[in-house]
Amino acid sequence: MSMCCRRGVKLSAALRFLRKLGLSSAAVGIALVSHVAYAKDPDFEESHGFLRVVINGKHYRLDSYSVKPADAKGPLPLALITNGTGGTSAEIRGENTAKFEPRARDLAIRGWLAVVVIRRGYGRSDGSIPPDGCKNPHVKQDLDLAADDLQAAIDVLKQRPDVDASRIVAIGGSTGGATAIALGARNPPGLVGVVSVSGGLRLNCAGWEDELLKAYKEYGATSHVPNLWLYAKNDSYFGPDLAERLHVAFSNGGSTVDFSEVDPFNDEGHKLLIDGGMQWLGKLDDFLRKRGLPTWNYSNFHC
Repeated sequence: MSMCCRRGVKLSAALRFLRKLGLSSAAVGIALVSHVAYAKDPDFEESHGFLRVVINGKHYRLDSYSVKPADAKGPLPLALITNGTGGTSAEIRGENTAKFEPRARDLAIRGWLAVVVIRRGYGRSDGSIPPDGCKNPHVKQDLDLAADDLQAAIDVLKQRPDVDASRIVAIGGSTGGATAIALGARNPPGLVGVVSVSGGLRLNCAGWEDELLKAYKEYGATSHVPNLWLYAKNDSYFGPDLAERLHVAFSNGGSTVDFSEVDPFNDEGHKLLIDGGMQWLGKLDDFLRKRGLPTWNYSNFHC
């Protein structure tokens, strides 16, 4: 049965309008799936709360949001989504799950249990973020500490009876994307994919690019997890030149990555994860489909 019929959503007019714009069937599907996924919907089972984790022997609470199809049967693959880093201390203190929830629903509608995890030191989560010291830039150290949070979250979540611990994907934007890459370099059991959108860590220090490139090369030397990287051509933080150098550094380490640049997005391509689903969800579908993981089947869309 088509998704439109199952959800009782009247989208025929929207479908005709989008097709008039010349969008492909896949692009039309992404637009309409996102339209449905963002609405409050009884077909989703959602919850907010803290994940209680242990990191290096210490107990922390990490702010989280989880969503899955309400009619899901049996354990689901887990999509772990994590935050980037705000540009100001106020943004860091105010971080929360809300802006990531539409992306989590995008995964839930594809058959995943999606969990947004806000790392230590952000928003309501316990702990603190590493200081931004420039005498000895510590890009890899910071990313490794952030990856500890994701690993701790996985350790807790895989105990849930509705989680298939053999199929886990880590997704993040900006610092969150680089954190997912750092996690993938550890090859934790069950992690079958890393999705980095606008990924990287930028410090207010001279030489931060070299440190980031060095970290990515080291991650590439150990990672055996399939990676999907997406950047917008107008990303002011990690533009095309730096994004390609990161790709080369990771590849020179010995790993491979599905690397894709998308067309300029609005006035700032660095917001791709949150605001640019139309630009990259189709590439995510291709990545998941090639690996036999649940994703949206556009051929089922019959509005």
